[in-house]
Amino acid sequence: MGYCRTARPGDLAESALMLQEVARSRFIECQTLFMTSSHIQCWTKPMSSIVASCKRGYKLGIRSGNSDCAMWCLNAAETSMPYQVGKKLSTIAESSSKNVPQMEGLRQQSQMWVTRISWQLVLNLMGDAGDHLVLEGKALTTEDYEKHFDDSLKVMKQWAELELFLFYGEYKLAAKVALDRGDADHFFSGHMTFFENFHRCLALYGMARQTKHRKYCRPANMLRKRIHQWAEAGNPNIKHYDCLLQAEQAALDGKYDVSEKEHKEAIKLAARTGHLHHAGLFNERYADLLKNHVGNEEEAAYRLKEAIRWYEEWGAELKVKMLK
Repeated sequence: MGYCRTARPGDLAESALMLQEVARSRFIECQTLFMTSSHIQCWTKPMSSIVASCKRGYKLGIRSGNSDCAMWCLNAAETSMPYQVGKKLSTIAESSSKNVPQMEGLRQQSQMWVTRISWQLVLNLMGDAGDHLVLEGKALTTEDYEKHFDDSLKVMKQWAELELFLFYGEYKLAAKVALDRGDADHFFSGHMTFFENFHRCLALYGMARQTKHRKYCRPANMLRKRIHQWAEAGNPNIKHYDCLLQAEQAALDGKYDVSEKEHKEAIKLAARTGHLHHAGLFNERYADLLKNHVGNEEEAAYRLKEAIRWYEEWGAELKVKMLK
């Protein structure tokens, strides 16, 4: 969605909403709200306001018979966006379990499968799966993959696997997925674009810090620069992304004092905005830097405790057990 990265994307959204006031069609208003909020305004407004617009879009879609768009709004408002901003995993799992039957009942298969993939991801992160690194369990089975998944759903599954590998510290596996997939912006648009790019970048930095290998360092730095440009352009949802990636690059460059400063700022921003998952992950990354590169084991131990505290609040019970 190239148009959402123009100099004034908010103008496009506002124009669409003004035209909607003239049209006064609930069916079309549902679509307008979803497209303007999740694909355009997410680049210029806080995610909290985007979620509210999607919830309104869902209600309008149900009332007007626009089931297709209503279910996309429902997925965005209660599954994908809450996960993106680090809401509690148990809340997302509960909402997803209730929403999947509605999507299936309305025969909205794409929305149903996308929600089930995210639901299973959440269950794995909660420790509610046979193998925490295999995306299979209550919400998804191997048979589902084989029978129902087209190319777009396979990409979505790869995204979910990268999430698992990243949060469980399997950076080699996460980086492999990131490299194999390359740039997936044609699959991930709107609010998922900057989130997906950030975690793909962080997976690469995870291996770059361990190996200093160019095949990880170069694409990580390219993604970092892209995300920095988005932050500089005024995206209010990615300030902590930008700080963390500056910290990662500074660490690679051996500028540990700069890296520590950026790590602290990233953690502060993530915590202040309620991104539970990132507050945990950022503290974990900082603890690794302090222990293995700076040599400050006392501060590293504190940061690890902080990571555990945030992960525990997020609901990632198995991750907490692993770190303890």
